[in-house]
Amino acid sequence: MPAVRWVEPASGPLGRPFLVMERAEGAVPVDNPPYVFGGWLYETNDDERAALGRASVRVLAEIHAIENPASRILSLAGSVLSGLRGHFENERAYYEWTRRDDGLRIPLLEKAFEWLEAHWPTEPSPDVLCWGDARIGNIMYDGTTPVAVLDWESAALAPREVDLGWFICSTACSRRSPNSSRFPACPNSSGARRWWRNTRGSQASRCVT
Repeated sequence: MPAVRWVEPASGPLGRPFLVMERAEGAVPVDNPPYVFGGWLYETNDDERAALGRASVRVLAEIHAIENPASRILSLAGSVLSGLRGHFENERAYYEWTRRDDGLRIPLLEKAFEWLEAHWPTEPSPDVLCWGDARIGNIMYDGTTPVAVLDWESAALAPREVDLGWFICSTACSRRSPNSSRFPACPNSSGARRWWRNTRGSQASRCVT
């Protein structure tokens, strides 16, 4: 993955602090128009899509295996809540913020919050570094090999299933496209769970299966 080569804390050269990273070369599955309509990923065969899916799930496992993430990313430290509870409360607070001015309610989301509270795990998985927007549209590939992981503003300390669940959900959403019948899910949810289990050596919790 591209590495940070230099951090400049002074604001003189560019008017604000900045960092310099290695340049990554590759292609990203695009969102607009969605990759299920065409493009390089659409043109791949079943074996290539399977290889890309396995490699993408392996990226999740490698991120989650990073040791002491709070000591590496200081903005992640300091919360008094567990990672799962903090993530949940942040999402619920965001929902309330979106309806602050017009009071518009989304009953489906409110039912989801209620369901999650009613089915809260008694022993959540340990907190790890969660990417926060885990999906193939945020990975750059050289062929089927990931070369860069993008879009980190939602990174958090949380159980690894948070990333896996979103990874599966984002794939399922792509399948709702009018053109998705011509494009197999990449990766499909059962394949993602199986590859994750093989990589992790453990089952995912029921909330993402």
